[in-house]
Amino acid sequence: MASIDDQIQEMKATAERLDIDIVEIITEAKSAKAPGRGGFNKVLSLIHDGKADGILCWKLNRLARNPVDGGQISWMLQQGLIKHIQTYGREYRPSDNVIVMAVELGMANQYVKDLSVDTKRGLRSKARRGWYPISNLPTGYKHNTGYEMGSDEVVQDPERFHIIKEMWNRFLTGNYSVAEIYEMAKNELGLKNKNGRMYSKATLYNLLNSEFYAGYYYWSDQDGEKERIQGKHVPMISEADFQKGQILLGKRSKPTRIIKYDHPYRGIMSCGECGCGITMEHKLQVRCTDCKHKFSSKNRTDCPKCELDISEMKNPPIIDKVYARCTKKKGPCSQKYIEVSILEDQIREQLSGIEIPATFHLWAKNVFEAMHEEETDTQKQIISQSSKRETELVEMSKNYYRMFASNKINQEQMDEFVKEVDDELSLIRKNQEQTHTRIIDWFETAKNYLNFADNAVKKFNETDDIKIKENILRAFGSNQVLRDKKLVITLPRAYELIKQGYVAISHDSKWLEPKKTLISKGLSGESMKQIQTGLPLLDEFRTLNWNKIQQDLEFSGILSFYPNLSLQNL
Repeated sequence: MASIDDQIQEMKATAERLDIDIVEIITEAKSAKAPGRGGFNKVLSLIHDGKADGILCWKLNRLARNPVDGGQISWMLQQGLIKHIQTYGREYRPSDNVIVMAVELGMANQYVKDLSVDTKRGLRSKARRGWYPISNLPTGYKHNTGYEMGSDEVVQDPERFHIIKEMWNRFLTGNYSVAEIYEMAKNELGLKNKNGRMYSKATLYNLLNSEFYAGYYYWSDQDGEKERIQGKHVPMISEADFQKGQILLGKRSKPTRIIKYDHPYRGIMSCGECGCGITMEHKLQVRCTDCKHKFSSKNRTDCPKCELDISEMKNPPIIDKVYARCTKKKGPCSQKYIEVSILEDQIREQLSGIEIPATFHLWAKNVFEAMHEEETDTQKQIISQSSKRETELVEMSKNYYRMFASNKINQEQMDEFVKEVDDELSLIRKNQEQTHTRIIDWFETAKNYLNFADNAVKKFNETDDIKIKENILRAFGSNQVLRDKKLVITLPRAYELIKQGYVAISHDSKWLEPKKTLISKGLSGESMKQIQTGLPLLDEFRTLNWNKIQQDLEFSGILSFYPNLSLQNL
C-alpha cells in the first residue's frame, strides 16, 4: 500500500489529468473498520453543504470498510448528492450499476472481518505456545525484535529487569510498604519509563499484582473463556513468592489474587484406616504482628481479632504449606495430616530401596542381552521348524482336496482329514505368535525396569515438575497406603528381584568384568556361569509373566516417565 503522501501526489496528478477542481484535502489515519471517523464525516458534510460534489480517493476501501459508512456512500451516489467518485484506476457515477460498488464495499468489509479473525487466531496460537501476545509487556520484559526461528519471543529488558527484580526482592521481605518501594525505585534504583519519567504508583500496584512475573498469564480461548497459561519467558520470582506478595499487598490486592495450586500426588495413595483416597490441602496463614493471632489469608486480608490489615504489618510471618490427608468420604477417620515435604522424604527413602549402581545396571543389561540372544536363537529354530511343518500341513490339505476331487476319498474322510490339519495349523500359528511376542516383550520391559531402578531417585530429586514426580510415584509400585503418617508401597516383584539380585551377587568381588570387555565382547563364559550359580534371581526375573507386567507398566504410567520421551531412552 502506498503511503498517504504518495496517495495524495497520485490523486493530484489524476485531478489535473481529468480537470477536477480539488476543494480540500482530508487525510485520516484512523481505521475504516468502524463508523465514527472525523475525516469521513467532514467529507460527507462538505457534500451535503454543496461545497463539493465528488470524492477523489486512492481506493474505494479507503472510504469505508463497514456497512454503515459504505451504505451512506452508496446511497448518496444513487441519489446524485455525490456525482462522481474517482479512484486511482476507476470511476463511479450515479448511473452506474450499483452491484459493482456494493460488491467492492462488501469485499472491503469482509477483509476487515477476516483480518480480525486471523489476528485473534494468531494471538491465541502465540499465547498457547507460551509467549504473551500483548504489545506492551509488563515492565522488565520486552518482545525480541531480532527474533529468529527457535529463539525466545519474549526476553528480559536489560534496562529494567534487574531493577524490577530488586523491587520484588525488597517488597517480599515484608519490611517495606508499596509507598517505600516506590520511593526507592524513583530515587535509589532509577526506574524510568521509555519517556524518561517515573511510573505512577498505580502502575507499581499493577506490577505487584501481575502473575506474569511468576511465569503465568491469562488469555481467552476460542469461546472467550479465560485460561491460565504457563509462559516460556524466564520468571522473575517463584509462584510461592508471588503468593506471598499478594498477601503483603493486603486490601490493595485484587480479589482474585490467590493463585490456583496444582496439588501433587492427588488420587495416587489411599488411607490405610478407611480405604478412602488421599487428597491434598493447601493452608495459607498469616500470624498478626500485633496480637500474634494466626489466621487464614485466603479469604481475608486483615486480622479477625484486632482488624489490622496485612499491608500495615511489618514482615508478618506467612505459613504456606500443603498437607496430605484422608478425604473421609466414608465417614470419620482418625488419620492425621502429614506435610507433603515429609511425604516426599518418605518417597525418596523408598525409591532408594530399589536403587542400583550404574555398574550393576550395565552388567544386568548385558546379562539380559545374552539371555535374549540365546533365547532368540532357540525360538528362531522353533519358529523355523514350525514354519516348515505349517508348509507341510498346507500341502497336505491341498492333497486331500485333490483326492476328494478324483473320488479317492469320500466326504466324511475328507472332513476328518481337513479337521485334523486345521487343528494342528491353528495350534502351530498360536504358538508362533506367542513365541514372537515373548521374544520382544520380556526383554524390552525388563530393560525399562532396570532403567527405572537406575534413574528414579536421581530424576525425582532433580526435577521440580510435579507431573514427572507423580509419574515416577505411579511407576514405582501399586497399593500405596498412607497410615499413621507412614507411606507403605507394595513393590512389583520385578523391583524386588533386581535389588535381591544385586545384593546376592555384590558379595563376589569378581562378579563384574571390565566395562570395555562387556561392551565390545559381550559376556564371557565365566559371566554366564555366574548367571547359573551366583544369580538365579535374574533368571527368575526373566521368566516372570511379562504380558501381565507390561499391562501394569502401562497402567501405572512408567512408560510416560518423561514427557515426549520413551523410558528406554533414560
